[in-house]
Amino acid sequence: MRRVPALLITAGLLAAALTGCSSGGDSSCVVPSGDASKVVSASGRFGETPNVSFPTPLDTKTLQRSVLKTGDGEKLQAGQLVVTELAFYDGESGKKLQTGEISLTAGKGHYPGLGKSMQCVPVGSRIAIAGTAKQIFGAEQVSQQGLDASHTLVLVLDLKRAFLARANGTPKPGQPGFPTVVLAPNGRPGITVPKNDPPKSPEAETLKQGHGKTVKKGDNVVVQYTAVSWDDNSVTSSSWQDGSPTGWVVGGSESSAPAGLSKFIVGSKVGSQLVAVLPADKASGSSATAYVIDVLGIH
Repeated sequence: MRRVPALLITAGLLAAALTGCSSGGDSSCVVPSGDASKVVSASGRFGETPNVSFPTPLDTKTLQRSVLKTGDGEKLQAGQLVVTELAFYDGESGKKLQTGEISLTAGKGHYPGLGKSMQCVPVGSRIAIAGTAKQIFGAEQVSQQGLDASHTLVLVLDLKRAFLARANGTPKPGQPGFPTVVLAPNGRPGITVPKNDPPKSPEAETLKQGHGKTVKKGDNVVVQYTAVSWDDNSVTSSSWQDGSPTGWVVGGSESSAPAGLSKFIVGSKVGSQLVAVLPADKASGSSATAYVIDVLGIH
């Protein structure tokens, strides 16, 4: 009997750094509808677990997507984190494998078929996806889970909410002595550290002033960030490099943001871009580090 990924995707993936892709052209949006996805139907209120039906056994060798309901929100861009309501089925038997809310990233990457199938679809839409395990989850996941790569899977997703793809606030001038930031077309920052010595205490500035909700202590904040070493300007970590936004709880005993950053993020507004510099840590031997942080939303 073929093995299917009953619990391959789990709730709470926001902090797991799902991988997306950089912004692409129209070709990145092409996931055709086909005989397999067209026979999938779903009823029930949007945003709640739908009642899904399709003839079994359902078999396809191609990735297919059908839009069952077209939303009136903005079309999803590659790299955007999306809150979805998911219903996941075995195409061969029709067995329900998983339902519930899950955060996924639009665009190719960690779950390439899922991500690509969401890209360029308006928020508020309900979509049906049919494809093989390899097409939907990717070769890496298929290998790690010991799955049958050719097994057909069926998913229905309600695209409930999307976070910003990048900071969209009003630009502000930078401060002397701070790193300079140049943005790629998709919003990814390039950072140049100045030749002067780093500050001896944590400092921050706002490069873009957001106009969204204010971040409060204890919030789970969706961010894109890049961190570079002050010593040699090398990238030490980056959600952009990983391909997807990540989530940080800011402030309080459950804080998951890098130590010293929470106090700068708390009080900022969604849509802001911050530059923060943390001094060297003598205890660990780490150099001073500069962060560029896009505040994309509050989960």
